Amino acid sequence: MKRAILVCILSAGVVAAGCDVADGLTGSGGSGGAGGFGGAGGGEPPTETRWAISNVTTVSDDCNFGDLDGVFIIKTDGTMATMMLEEFVLDAETTEYSPELTEVPMAGSLVNDEFDLEFGCSVLLTEEFTLFLDDPTVSLPENSTLQVQWDHLEEDDSVNFGDCEGVWFVPLPCTTAEDFTLTKLAE
Repeated sequence: MKRAILVCILSAGVVAAGCDVADGLTGSGGSGGAGGFGGAGGGEPPTETRWAISNVTTVSDDCNFGDLDGVFIIKTDGTMATMMLEEFVLDAETTEYSPELTEVPMAGSLVNDEFDLEFGCSVLLTEEFTLFLDDPTVSLPENSTLQVQWDHLEEDDSVNFGDCEGVWFVPLPCTTAEDFTLTKLAE
């Protein structure tokens, strides 16, 4: 139930921001720029791969998130890499990607203000992922499996600290940490 509510809340945040989940992930890259999505950053061509989650091990779950499941989309282009969970607004990025990396750290955050108008409650959701390549001799998109460490943090970000008490799903701050495998899906 919490996951369904968070999907609605986080999706509403993206819609309220006037953008689609994919906005910002593709584009012209300006006039070559630093190799952002669509840019000319050199090295590997831009990629988009889909990865299924399996072998989830919950390290801690104060946020009552439950086991992460679904499919991640991972995009690489120049020095930019992003990952986003389909059907659930959970994403992270790095601007320091390189095909030579054997570990790819990514991070992202989002303020959930779904309960702000009624209760004054805003929650900062922070994600940190570290992707470990199973085959370090090839780049991230060329791997068939990845090992992932995920750390999730929810913190009261209200104007008046404590406004989320009794409003949010769990007492804040809370953390969830999971390790899992990503297996690349056929294209």
